[in-house]
Amino acid sequence: MNTLSPRSIKANLKTRTIGKKIHLFGQLDSTNSEAYRIALGGAEEGEVVVADHQLRGKGRLGRPWLSPPGVNLYVSIILRPPIAARNASLITIMAAVATAKAMKGISGLQPRIKWPNDLLINNKKVAGLLNEMKCTEDKVEFVILGIGINVNMTLTTVSEEIRSIATSLREELGYDISRVELLKTLLQEVEGEYRTFLTGEPEPILRQWEQFSQMVGKLVEMRSFHEVIRGRVKGIDSDGSLLLSNPDGSERRVIAGDVSQLEELP
Repeated sequence: MNTLSPRSIKANLKTRTIGKKIHLFGQLDSTNSEAYRIALGGAEEGEVVVADHQLRGKGRLGRPWLSPPGVNLYVSIILRPPIAARNASLITIMAAVATAKAMKGISGLQPRIKWPNDLLINNKKVAGLLNEMKCTEDKVEFVILGIGINVNMTLTTVSEEIRSIATSLREELGYDISRVELLKTLLQEVEGEYRTFLTGEPEPILRQWEQFSQMVGKLVEMRSFHEVIRGRVKGIDSDGSLLLSNPDGSERRVIAGDVSQLEELP
């Protein structure tokens, strides 16, 4: 089934909070923008915004997210965690793990998490996350967890540039995936990982991230705040920061940046 409707999404949805209310649109500028708007208006934790088509899909660092109609998932989830803003970074790691588990569960494919918020199959982007947050002083008022997954998009319909860096579940499998079933699985995985996050014990999430990322021990180049950093990945910190071992043996903690894998240090 690839026609999205609140009834089909809620049918047999095994969650307590996430997805209790579905806001479904045929077309939006951005699900994150709409979720932010209704969160400001008092929308409760677990409300979900879904669009069949985005006119101005948002990626990380202001980049556009290709959002054709009828083929992919564009989802934003409102969370209201009772935490300080400084502890919110791990939500991106949690969401990446949940998205990877959902895609693997539905498709049997093994996605790889690329820190901080991309998911790859065969080294091409298949999904991305964009979290936006509103805080009062140091307290989180709400987090908008935005997730875009290339589900049934055919790459012959996109530019050569996009084709060289992106893929979809359909491209990898050779057949369509039910967007409804994938979305339900995604909401269930997000709720499970979010419950773990709220315990304040991040180790189960970090272990799963390491299994899906396959980055630990790899040499990488990081572009962060106009600085180029090279080192070997040691793992991630409890706040979601990437830990790098420098060539001189010292350790570097990186909170944001674009990472690419190196064959060897130059």
